Amino acid sequence: MKNNRFSLEEFGTFFRSQLIEAIKSDYEGLKKKIKSEQPCSLALVTDSDFSSLFLAVNTVEYVNKKREKIEEDKKLDIELFSEYLSEKDLNNLLEDHDENLNSLQWIPDEWRNGDNDLKNSKISLVSQYLHDSVIKLKLNYSKFKIGEKIIEEITFSLKEIIDEGFWENNDIFFFVSMSDDKRAKKIENYSAEILNDKLVYDLFLKRFD
Repeated sequence: MKNNRFSLEEFGTFFRSQLIEAIKSDYEGLKKKIKSEQPCSLALVTDSDFSSLFLAVNTVEYVNKKREKIEEDKKLDIELFSEYLSEKDLNNLLEDHDENLNSLQWIPDEWRNGDNDLKNSKISLVSQYLHDSVIKLKLNYSKFKIGEKIIEEITFSLKEIIDEGFWENNDIFFFVSMSDDKRAKKIENYSAEILNDKLVYDLFLKRFD
């Protein structure tokens, strides 16, 4: 390998070390914002070009509050439209509400808390490093190989933090995702299997059923 070539191995080593510290730092910052709310989900999300990254955290209280609102909307729709819509059309309308709940629980873009809420987010610095690195890596590697390496490093950075007990005695569900891309579900399932107990992972697989 030429000395002036930026390798995937060099990228992975530095990226993981920086990401681990950034996740810990930003999570502590978000905990102060969340206060007494109980975190239930945490996701790291990249984009289709693998050139950005953000951290999102969901809470039990936020999900419950939104669930109550969705249930109220469903009842209101039944009252308003049951006389005018066929049973099939009414069921389709109510299914939209259920889809909204799924997106609230499992699509990080819908969550309330993220590193963009922090004044000094370290994840944002790692995201910039990721963007610059992808530009360099594209000179020598395919997009598939770069993407595969990035998802692996993000996933195992989270796993390293979990294994060291940073989130000891918690009920957080962890996964990695990708915004607005059909590959998101595959990436989520891959990472979730590595990062969570089998029982909750099996339930996660049915999240959109």
